[in-house]
Amino acid sequence: MPTTISLCMIVRNEAAALPRTLAAARPWVDELVVVDTGSTDATPEIARAYGARVVHWTWRDDFAAARNESLRHATGAWILVLDADEVLADGAGPALRAACEGAPADVVAYEIKIVCPRDGDAGLVRLNWFPRLFRNLPGVRFEGVIHEQVVGSLVGRGRIARADVEVLHSGYTLTPEQMQAKARRNAALLERQLRDEPDYAPGWFQLAETYVLLGRLDEGIDAYRRCLRLLDSSRLTLSPGVIAVALQNLGAALLARGDREEGLRTIRAALAVDPDLAPAYVHLGNCAMADGDWPAAERHFAAALAAATRAGDRGEYQISPWLIHYLHGCTQARLGKHAEALASFEAALAIHPEHAESLWLMALTAGHVGAWGRSLAALDRLRALGRDDFAARAQRAQALTELGRHEEATEAARAALALEPDAAPMVALVAENLARQGRYADAVAWYTRLAALVPESAAPWLALAQCHERLGDGAAMMAAYERAVRLAPDAPPVLFALGSACLRGGALDTAEACLGAAVAADPERAEYRLTYALCRLKRGAVAEARRLLDDVLARWPDLPQAREARRLAARLETLGARVAGAPAS
Repeated sequence: MPTTISLCMIVRNEAAALPRTLAAARPWVDELVVVDTGSTDATPEIARAYGARVVHWTWRDDFAAARNESLRHATGAWILVLDADEVLADGAGPALRAACEGAPADVVAYEIKIVCPRDGDAGLVRLNWFPRLFRNLPGVRFEGVIHEQVVGSLVGRGRIARADVEVLHSGYTLTPEQMQAKARRNAALLERQLRDEPDYAPGWFQLAETYVLLGRLDEGIDAYRRCLRLLDSSRLTLSPGVIAVALQNLGAALLARGDREEGLRTIRAALAVDPDLAPAYVHLGNCAMADGDWPAAERHFAAALAAATRAGDRGEYQISPWLIHYLHGCTQARLGKHAEALASFEAALAIHPEHAESLWLMALTAGHVGAWGRSLAALDRLRALGRDDFAARAQRAQALTELGRHEEATEAARAALALEPDAAPMVALVAENLARQGRYADAVAWYTRLAALVPESAAPWLALAQCHERLGDGAAMMAAYERAVRLAPDAPPVLFALGSACLRGGALDTAEACLGAAVAADPERAEYRLTYALCRLKRGAVAEARRLLDDVLARWPDLPQAREARRLAARLETLGARVAGAPAS
């Protein structure tokens, strides 16, 4: 005898959503039973158009009663229960048929996977396994005025297995206003039920969740505690994982209320029950971040990722891995682990490509590791999402500068200045990129503007001196150097720039004095030591220059200018020896 399946639904005013649900299910079930609880739209007509048996039923503020009315009209050997905001995922239909047709005799029901994405909820995803597929046996019934369950009537009648049937639930993608209205309705129904059934632990859990959603933290905390006290003696209608989740959510509510120590103790108690409860580690990580304890935060977020991987899809509630990757990247960036942070942000974006903050932090961390192409790509994606503020424009200008795209960089810096006209770093980038394009006269104007914005800095005057040198204006060059020296007479960059200019101009005494002072002040700069060695070489101190160049190459073996200068010094030293020995020969 062929296996038959009845789809049982309760609906009201679901004309928009119902066609998708029925279209996905109809090829895989043998009967559609739709209980309408008072629609004023075309819901009943749509259901009939799909071949459903429509039963009109007066709403009594009791979801279990409505569910049981739908079961009363089902004739199939198996019953599948769906809501109008739920739809069988791709591949779920064949799995549904296979589960029912191949069910072992001792299996009375199957838990199926309900996946509930939640828009605007920082990556939180409900992932529940509910017995929505069960045999049509006498006495099978739902209980609970909301979040109704059938498990209680199945206990002792057979085994509950799992089927690889996935259902997508959009009920948590409502607007905040819709969610609040739904929560207020649910709270009223649960309060009424618990007045009649004060020892019903699942009801207290659901009421606690609802109170927290409504911002009623004190009442939510009391309801979680009531639930946990009752769990040992309650009817076993909650999975064991809910105990850990109740502890975790109680801890989170305590933290939100400001009861930090008790909240942390409660979250750790949740992890003692279920070490794979990834959101609990996230709560611990967030607390560590708030304390500025970045190493501890990094450890907690790493533990959350490991727990999410271990947990797979067995959970009651889970957290989307992209959020954990993002938080992990934030802690790594604060610890200066920029390469690791970049990998974390990329992992977050692989799951959630439009998370703007991950894109922004990816752009920044890519710059820190010199991956300017990746930084620019992230900025392009960010701009496509609508972010075009000063910081984003400034980072774009920097990335284009580092990539050598100087004309584009100039325009990008100008675009940033359109938002903040006196931003000195952007004025500096315009001037720098103009100079790199050989537009020295234009660069002079921008460096002059920069000097007015940062009157205590010698840097604009050094750059002005170099531009004037390129333009062949020796007097203006020396005037700019003199201004830089007055502002920062002992600064190594000033000494080095002036010494280099004197070396190029043949003023070797001044060049040697300035370059020697720069090396003494900052001996770790390769260009300072290399240029000083070249100065000594130009003055004829070949042996000393060769020794200095040997020292540079020992520290910086990949410096091509030093290798070339070293070869020149060696040739000059050899030539000098030959010339000195010529009379004797």
